Amino acid sequence: MNFCKFYILLLFLIIYNEASAQRMPVVNAERQLNERLDSLRNTMLSILKNDDRYQVSIKHDLSNTMKIAAREDTILAESMKLIRAYKGKIADTLLQRHEVRSVGLCQKIKYRNLRIYLGGADTAAYADIKNAILPSFEKQFLYDDTVLIKSAGFLDFLLEKERVFSILNDGNVDPLHSYVHIRETYKEPLRSALVSKLLLSFYAKADLKEWTSLAKDALTYMESSNDRSAVEAKLNQNGLGKPAFGFILPDTNGNAVKLSDLKGKVVVIDFWFTGCSACKILAKSLKLVAATYSDNPNVVFVSISVDSNREKWIQSVRSGVYTGNETINLYTEGKGSKHPIIDFYGFRGYPNLLVIDKQSKLAAIPPRPEAPESFRTFVALIDELL
Repeated sequence: MNFCKFYILLLFLIIYNEASAQRMPVVNAERQLNERLDSLRNTMLSILKNDDRYQVSIKHDLSNTMKIAAREDTILAESMKLIRAYKGKIADTLLQRHEVRSVGLCQKIKYRNLRIYLGGADTAAYADIKNAILPSFEKQFLYDDTVLIKSAGFLDFLLEKERVFSILNDGNVDPLHSYVHIRETYKEPLRSALVSKLLLSFYAKADLKEWTSLAKDALTYMESSNDRSAVEAKLNQNGLGKPAFGFILPDTNGNAVKLSDLKGKVVVIDFWFTGCSACKILAKSLKLVAATYSDNPNVVFVSISVDSNREKWIQSVRSGVYTGNETINLYTEGKGSKHPIIDFYGFRGYPNLLVIDKQSKLAAIPPRPEAPESFRTFVALIDELL
């Protein structure tokens, strides 16, 4: 794209937004600032994708990572100009919240893409990334913690940053690995907000025994009553050894299946939906796990679909792609992810796995058995419960 044309468009966008801010009624200013910030981001993304300096491919390589970072820094700079054009129209405290939101979004995207890149990078390159790349990602923030804790986006950014540090420093991709660093580095109330978000966001991906231990530890020092209450409620409902959700769900024949009917057995449950690629991969490996216990009546495999359309679910079950013949196939009655069982566990993505012991209590969130090591861990976990 011709650079002159690019900058003319960008300049027009900036001038238009600043002029709009000056003539805007105070009562509508904040709402319209939100709209204009969203519009600014979308417009700039459209413009910048045609500039060779910011064009990215689908590859998660270092070049793309740096281009995305440069793009986000450019968008952030213009977003800050727009926010400051509203000074006098919006209270300074509200303007600061918009600044924090914009900074959080920019930094979250930068660190998230760096983390994805690191997942496939040679560990030999970590030192160069820490010394040459990471400093360019850093920014100085002069915001009070009481402002930061009110921005979910900024907290997301800090967690992404912690995950990047865990990978670079320890080679560990487990989100919960950053727990100790957060506990020992941050001060209240930001520490409580980050720990709460970490524990609640990554419950479904955690080792349940470790998660329960960390949650109990967090309750010994968290000072924020709201964050403490959220972690305590999750621990009391979904911690290791707590009663599993007592579901009553229909199978493919319309017959009601109750968790209570399966008491005395180890129950392995997976949650999925039609069209989920990761669910297909999990189903393939779960069939191998189920085959290991084909002659053991004390292990039951239950597959729960969150499809909203029953016919689609039936077709997917019959396809054998998402589940197997050895599985009890159940359906959330057209309620999808709004069914109480999904709300009970707080699932936000799929697939998910749970193991319930013979007393119908939560025993584990097992690893996906797709690799040989995780397969052996999965089987050993079931054997321990028999």
